[in-house]
Amino acid sequence: PPVAQFSWSTNLNATGFDLNNDIILTAPQPIDSFDMSGIVLYRANDSLKTNLNFQFRPDTILWRTYRISFPWEEESSYTLRIDSAAARNIYGVTSKRLISTFKTRAQDYYGTINLSVTGVESPFIFQVLESKTGEKVVQEQIVSENQTIVFPFLPPEKYRIKAIHDENRNGRWDTGSYQDKYQPERVVYINEVVKVRSNWDSNISWDLTPDP
Repeated sequence: PPVAQFSWSTNLNATGFDLNNDIILTAPQPIDSFDMSGIVLYRANDSLKTNLNFQFRPDTILWRTYRISFPWEEESSYTLRIDSAAARNIYGVTSKRLISTFKTRAQDYYGTINLSVTGVESPFIFQVLESKTGEKVVQEQIVSENQTIVFPFLPPEKYRIKAIHDENRNGRWDTGSYQDKYQPERVVYINEVVKVRSNWDSNISWDLTPDP
């Protein structure tokens, strides 16, 4: 009988892969080991199938999830190949073979948000959030002084902008503690939805000077 193997879930589709996206691989169970020689990324029109120098890492938030990063070129086709048994889960079950070819979007499909911030006297985490979901972060940057923050390669959608006062400088939002008697880190939003259009820059100013 055939040997049981698990299948990968991915965020890939044949057309319209975003230039600022990572390839996301999700396994149904926790992974015990990886054979990195069994993962190959190459340009679809490359007859030699030369392996591109991508970055592979586990996701820091999502469980059983891994990311493949590469500086994608616009309107280019790539193929991801993961050989059979390239990964083994904690139950000893190996992965099925995966071959997926996809094409990236044109650069003029995207828009940009230029966020000019003032009143920044300590580190802030600035996040662009999807408007139609709860708190899904599209992009984020950490800054400690007044400047213009550029959020490029945004698909034409509606977004919200959030700022987290990173008081302990650890790069994430921290809840408060009743026992230790400190408050959650301060969070503020721009009180409007930002609509991004293709091949267009949205320029926004935001003064974060504290208002007692």
